[in-house]
Amino acid sequence: MIQSTLAAILALALFGNPSDPTPATLSAPVAFQGTVLDQGNAESLAGTTVRIEELGIEVICDFDGNFSFAGVPAGTYTFHFSLVSYTEVDVDGVKIDQETVSKKFFIGSL
Repeated sequence: MIQSTLAAILALALFGNPSDPTPATLSAPVAFQGTVLDQGNAESLAGTTVRIEELGIEVICDFDGNFSFAGVPAGTYTFHFSLVSYTEVDVDGVKIDQETVSKKFFIGSL
């Protein structure tokens, strides 16, 4: 009896609730969006390349300096920003999860 109870607890801890289609150890991917702004005047920076280093994916900001990444696994990442006439910037420790789905980033000109 004790062994079967322990086996059931272990299975639940490892695999989650069988009636729940999402395992307890996995979180749903996040649609993360952001805006890149000039550090000096807070104007949007169209054309900025934004890369999530750990995932090797990148996008280009739209006319309003906005960007988005779909299906990003929850985690903490380094974002790399580059734009002609601006200092390339790495921002470490960007947390992405279900509560943090958008953020503003500021970069400075050369």
